[in-house]
Amino acid sequence: MQVRGDLVARAVSVICVAAGLVGVLGCALRIPTLTMLGVRDNADLMLALLGFALLLGLRASGRRARVGAGLISLVVLLGAILTLSQHLGGWDLGIDRLLVQRPGRRVSARGGCPHGAFDGARVRARAARVLDG
Repeated sequence: MQVRGDLVARAVSVICVAAGLVGVLGCALRIPTLTMLGVRDNADLMLALLGFALLLGLRASGRRARVGAGLISLVVLLGAILTLSQHLGGWDLGIDRLLVQRPGRRVSARGGCPHGAFDGARVRARAARVLDG
């Protein structure tokens, strides 16, 4: 049973890496069909990083690899916390524009990827509707 679990975990990690990298590539090359569900390019990158950390953790027999996987996971966690604080607080830390910026174009508030899904106001409104019932 352990072998099956390892196989499933490896498959999930490879799928995460592949889906994340395809989304980043779609945003970088401005190909909407390659973007993952319309999320921002940073979410795609974080998905790829988490998949890589999982794969590294699974293949790791040494302490260095496990520490590396943990550090990658902490970077993703920090990115998630900062992004959530932007949406809840209504401020812009510029996280969504770190990965993809277009020279000669004004970067929109929706982030670096032109196919970004939500702005902070829409996220807060949706969260309020869900919490209100």
